[in-house]
Amino acid sequence: MLVVRGGRMFQLEQLNCLKYGYGRLLVFLFIIWMWAGLKAADTGRKYALVAGISDYNNASGIGKLKYARADAEALAQALRQAGYRVQLVVDHSVVKGFLLRTLRQLAGFLQPEDTFIFAYSGHGFEGTDGRDYLALYGVTADTVSSDGLPVGEVLELLQKTRAGQRMVLLDACRDGMDLQNRTTLVKSATFSNQWFSKNTGGIKVLFATQPGGTSWEDDKLQHGVFTHFLLQGLSGKAQHRYLVSRANVGLYGTC
Repeated sequence: MLVVRGGRMFQLEQLNCLKYGYGRLLVFLFIIWMWAGLKAADTGRKYALVAGISDYNNASGIGKLKYARADAEALAQALRQAGYRVQLVVDHSVVKGFLLRTLRQLAGFLQPEDTFIFAYSGHGFEGTDGRDYLALYGVTADTVSSDGLPVGEVLELLQKTRAGQRMVLLDACRDGMDLQNRTTLVKSATFSNQWFSKNTGGIKVLFATQPGGTSWEDDKLQHGVFTHFLLQGLSGKAQHRYLVSRANVGLYGTC
């Protein structure tokens, strides 16, 4: 369990979770930063740009995913229920030019009392330069390192906005150039809290996995594992297991 006090993270215990017939997987989801914005942003406007790609072009050399689009659609619905104005883009609509143009437009009118979330579910990778990239629709296995969207570029655009709450949620791998699939839930891993989350220029960033790691899709959940627990947290089910508040937030998982 991770608890945050005074902006610092403390690892109290690890949750041995997700027994779905695949063996034991250590999964825990750190939700402090996004919870404050999603559940406590009662003033100002709330916007979200949510993207998900399952159906990559057959000619791209990039493997299709099972549940990335479903992840985006479910998250968009949950955010709408939480009072967000959501722009949802999926599959062939998730292109670099559109995302960058939308983020630039948002930078022009968001105010300090506003909240903004960018969420992405799909292929991702760590480039040879050590930076994280999103593999958007239209890139190919040969051009993904040059045409993929650097996460750092997204953060730079968000830093130009004046929104008081800015969050980035990424359910994507952060490994090398294996762009065939998000790993199915067949292995165990131990995660460190700094792999999951960081605060960059006032922007709260939540990754599905550590640098160099993979995210999971699960046939029983019919979602990415990361997104499944995120949705559970947004629905309030996290509070059934741990106290969740702005002052003392634990981790949610099912064991």
